[in-house]
Amino acid sequence: MASEIRVNQIQNRSGLGTVTFNDAGVSIAGVTTVGILSATGNSVFSGNVTVSGTISGTVNTSGVSTFSGGINVGSSFIRVTGCSYCY
Repeated sequence: MASEIRVNQIQNRSGLGTVTFNDAGVSIAGVTTVGILSATGNSVFSGNVTVSGTISGTVNTSGVSTFSGGINVGSSFIRVTGCSYCY
């Protein structure tokens, strides 16, 4: 027999809720650590996002983006070194 729980918010023992659910998906506030994060469709991150590994697929950035190392674009590789303000 299958069971089902339907909620719109999860709270901890202190009554604080940082995970909410709506028709579009889940919203997580605060510091979150995940082993595997799989997102389809549009994902919105506000604040700093740190990735130690590889991001693949279509990546759209706006504002200031900092990359250490190179950037792979298809089979090409982009590297800018020794430049304080390269545009």
